[in-house]
Amino acid sequence: MRWILVAGNGPRATAISRRLRHEGFRVSAVDEPGQAVAGLCARPHEGALFVGLTPAHAASLSRLARAALSARGARSIPMIAVCDTAPDAAAADGLPLFWQAGAADESLLLAQLRALLRRADGYPRHHRFGALGLDPQRARVSLDGQSIALRPMEFRLLNLLIEAQGRPVPPTILAGSLWPDRPYCRERLAVQLHHLRRRLGGKSAPVRVQRVKSLGYALATRRISPKRPDTHATPPAL
Repeated sequence: MRWILVAGNGPRATAISRRLRHEGFRVSAVDEPGQAVAGLCARPHEGALFVGLTPAHAASLSRLARAALSARGARSIPMIAVCDTAPDAAAADGLPLFWQAGAADESLLLAQLRALLRRADGYPRHHRFGALGLDPQRARVSLDGQSIALRPMEFRLLNLLIEAQGRPVPPTILAGSLWPDRPYCRERLAVQLHHLRRRLGGKSAPVRVQRVKSLGYALATRRISPKRPDTHATPPAL
């Protein structure tokens, strides 16, 4: 059973804690951010969510938590800050992922948490989505069995998308993971998405990157429509 700490009060923190319990997680809930470090040190946790803090406060709390865990010889754990505003360059330092509240629903937040937990565990060694394969350890990508050469940023972007397994990932999440020390810039992300789509083969590729309105970006497989029967064809001779 995985333990997740949720620090924050209010309806949003309560809803997230309830959803985590429904999905099978054990939850340590603390109302005050100052209690988060003590809570993480009181028992082993696999992850932490900081809800309703400013980006700067969340980053500071994350650094304190990591320092406390390190002093006790415990491993670092994934931490997510659910904030009302996007972080600036200074606030992003020290926290692996910011989640802008209102950008998506709790299902996507849960999917991102699961992806971070799998990554922390070192699994899986190889991702697959349709005809697309990605090996994080060897930094290799293949499509229909053919190797594809990607630049480092394109590879990281594809890795984030393939971990979501077809679920839309909000642009703020993608950008925050690719450039944690820089403010969100839609144009910067759009350039990398354009390059990645071109490397995969564009709209005709068996696996492509599609935009899901108001939700983000997701991998999708190309649908091949069955051929319609030719009703005008001459029937074979008996």
